[in-house]
Amino acid sequence: MLTNLIIGDIIVLGKQYALSKLFGRKVLKVLYENMIVFYQRERFGDCAYCDATHVLKYCGAGKCFEVTDPESKWTSVEELEAHIRETGRKVWVFRYNRYQWRKEDANLVDEIVNPMVGKKYAYLDILPFILEKVIGFLPNAYKLVTNIFGDSWKKYMFKLIAGSNNIFLCSTGVAAIYGAMHKRKIGTSGESLFPRPFATSDGGNEYVEMVTPAHFGCWPGDFKEIPQ
Repeated sequence: MLTNLIIGDIIVLGKQYALSKLFGRKVLKVLYENMIVFYQRERFGDCAYCDATHVLKYCGAGKCFEVTDPESKWTSVEELEAHIRETGRKVWVFRYNRYQWRKEDANLVDEIVNPMVGKKYAYLDILPFILEKVIGFLPNAYKLVTNIFGDSWKKYMFKLIAGSNNIFLCSTGVAAIYGAMHKRKIGTSGESLFPRPFATSDGGNEYVEMVTPAHFGCWPGDFKEIPQ
C-alpha cells in the first residue's frame, strides 16, 4: 500500500470521522478533525489536500514517528497500513524538494525524534488556534496569549493538567523535526545544509505552531507528492 518510501518522507492521512458522527462517543475528535479541515480550506482554498488531518514522518527501517493521542510514538509501516485498510482513510506521501535525503541522515533523525517519543498530545495548544483561526474570535489570540505570558504559558498549563511540559501536535511535531534538522545539519562554512520549509513573503518562515497537515501538500514548491 505504501511504496517507494525513503527517509524523510511525510505521510499524510485524510479525515477519519464524518461530521455525521458528531453525536457519537467520539464527539471531540469529530469536532477537532472538521475544524482542522474548515481552517485549511479557509487558508488554502481549493488545494486538493485540505481534507488532511494527520501527519507522520517516515524515519527509515520500516518505522514512522507520529504525534497522536495520548502521546507521541513510533509506528511501524505495517501498523499504519492496517489502520488505513481498517478506516479507509485517504493517504498521501510527500517528499521535501529542497533537500536530498541521505542514508546517514537516519541517525540524526533518530537523535532528534527519540526524545520526542512518549510526549503528551497538546490539546490546549489547539484552543487559541481555534479561537483565532477557526472561529475568528479574539483576533491574534495565539500571539496575544504568548505576548502576555511568554512561551511558558503552554508549559505551565500542560504541566498542571497533563503532568508534563513536553507537548506537541502531529503537524507541529513534524515541523519541529525540520527545524531541528536546519539547526544541526551544518556545513563546513557554518551555514545550514538543510533549508527550512514554509518560507513566507516577508523573508521568514511559517510559525511551527501554525503548521497544519495540509501545509505539506498545499505549500508551493516545498514538497512534491509521491504517487502510491
